[in-house]
Amino acid sequence: MSIVLENIKKRYIHSGDEINVLNGISLSINTGDIITILGHSGVGKSTLLSIMSGVLYPDDGTVSINDKLLSPSNSASVRKKTISVLFQKDNLLPEFNIRDNLLLPLITTYY
Repeated sequence: MSIVLENIKKRYIHSGDEINVLNGISLSINTGDIITILGHSGVGKSTLLSIMSGVLYPDDGTVSINDKLLSPSNSASVRKKTISVLFQKDNLLPEFNIRDNLLLPLITTYY
């Protein structure tokens, strides 16, 4: 498997100010690679991981997983087949039990 990020940029607007979180990040990760992402709180580690997995989208730049360019229209199917995401927050739906929360992504695939 390979994940390739090219010139990733991401910014947020907070209280009217533009905050550049990622400025031109390029990275290539291949099967067997072990990487560590280090940094102080708020520097963009979680944003980078979310962009790498197709949960968020960069303002500029591209992300490819196994030579497939991620886009809003295909990221869920690419992610389902190639990468797992364990969120910092549980992101569970409180009206469902844990089993149903785990099965939910399988149901949404067919619609």
